[in-house]
Amino acid sequence: MVCYKLGGKYECSTLNLNNIGTLLHQLLKENFISEIEANAAGIVEMHYDFFLTNIKNLTEIKMYDLTEYEGLTMSDVKKGKPKKRPYRDESTLTNDQKAILEALKQTGNPALIESFWKDNGEKKFYKKRSGQFWKYLCTLPINLERYQIFNELNKRTATLMTEDNCFVYACIQAGVDGETIDHMREVIRVRDFPQSKVQEISDATGIAFNVTIGYFNDSRHNEIKRYIPKECETVRTIDLLLVEDHYMLNERLPMTTYFIRNYIEILKACGGMNIEKQMKIYTKRENKYIVRYDRTTPLWDVMKTLWECKYFEPISYGELSHIRLTYINRTLHHLKI
Repeated sequence: MVCYKLGGKYECSTLNLNNIGTLLHQLLKENFISEIEANAAGIVEMHYDFFLTNIKNLTEIKMYDLTEYEGLTMSDVKKGKPKKRPYRDESTLTNDQKAILEALKQTGNPALIESFWKDNGEKKFYKKRSGQFWKYLCTLPINLERYQIFNELNKRTATLMTEDNCFVYACIQAGVDGETIDHMREVIRVRDFPQSKVQEISDATGIAFNVTIGYFNDSRHNEIKRYIPKECETVRTIDLLLVEDHYMLNERLPMTTYFIRNYIEILKACGGMNIEKQMKIYTKRENKYIVRYDRTTPLWDVMKTLWECKYFEPISYGELSHIRLTYINRTLHHLKI
């Protein structure tokens, strides 16, 4: 969150990967940075301003990382005492719980409200089935870019991670036409969105979606949610996999789980073999690895095996945005205003 003082009054805007190009535009236009510096930032310039006025008219700028100050309010900023506060999603409460919470709010006693959230298992309200970037890098040297999963974080992969919501990205991989994709972008607009939006997109596009929801660290079995157009004929069906809030095109991959589980040993014995052939190894007989070129594996089985073998290395949204935000943040903090 960027908070700034204009004419004695605080204003605030959220700086993110979708609007950072507006700040670049304003910094360039007002000569705080050169064109060479702007190009070096690796950010696509947008042609309108981030602030409501010229930067030199601002008397104060404060920046807060919302990953650390979730739920930060303007009141906190004005008081000069920003506090970390948990996010509470009331939409996940039952009607009875909502009624109880509303009654507690009427008492004006914050301790009672805190007790309510604690008693009702606050943590379970945080989980929403939404569409977000994949929070891990794949350290096994296989190409999963079709599923918006990458082996390294750099300028190119950061762009691919952030330029489209994962739901839209999966539909692009499924071959959905450009006009429909643009409509999806308009419906979604943000990086994550609730599953209710899937039904809205289905109704608007005539596409049916079968969404398989996979759980890595849960005793629950996978479940399937089906979204069928309610007011028009189904023009096509797309199978999606939703894991860790990340949508992917659900299909079979030309590899085996045996390859994933035994990669180190296979690499030692078959280092001269190309990776595509190694991926088709499915067993070992008489001290020889056996290749079957017709072998494929469901995406979920690949994902789960990669997870179990610890080939997913966590990244944070902060690390992802660091590539595009660091330069701008540094410039803002050094502004002479």
